[in-house]
Amino acid sequence: MEQISGYKSIICIPNEIQITIQDCCILVVGVLGNLSYKFHNFIGVQFSNVKNLIVYSRYRNHVNRALLGTTCSLINSMIVGVTEGFVKKLQLIGIGYRVSIQESVLNLEVGFSHDIRYTLPIEVKAQCVNQTEIVLTSINKQLIGQVAADLRAIKPPEPFKGKGIRYFDELVYNKDTKKKK
Repeated sequence: MEQISGYKSIICIPNEIQITIQDCCILVVGVLGNLSYKFHNFIGVQFSNVKNLIVYSRYRNHVNRALLGTTCSLINSMIVGVTEGFVKKLQLIGIGYRVSIQESVLNLEVGFSHDIRYTLPIEVKAQCVNQTEIVLTSINKQLIGQVAADLRAIKPPEPFKGKGIRYFDELVYNKDTKKKK
């Protein structure tokens, strides 16, 4: 993505991507699937040639400039999603913490008196590497991030021992316990 001025950006389109623009809706079709996005009517999108997409603001003010940046970022995420896809990895850390998958339902044992059952959306696929690791894959960046955040919110890592559900690359700093004088 190249920003020409504060109110216009150019997005390069790979060869294997097909993009369709109708009114205020953009459809991106790629190898892994298709995604659509309805952008604000203050933003304009048009083809400059076969390989480039110009995203511009119809009016010049700070609100539209922010909308332009958001729209460009979302279109770039859609292009990456339908070509490569997105992956999120989660770890369950704690004694007796484990996960299993049955069809599209995750069964989490994370220290509660009952098991937690989480139904995955259709666009998100999950895989268990072992009993304590979950790998989520999807073409939709927003959706996979939301699912990973929902799973982490079930049992977030606690600051003293670090037990809970965390992202694979997340660092949890442990607090010191209270010491007697």
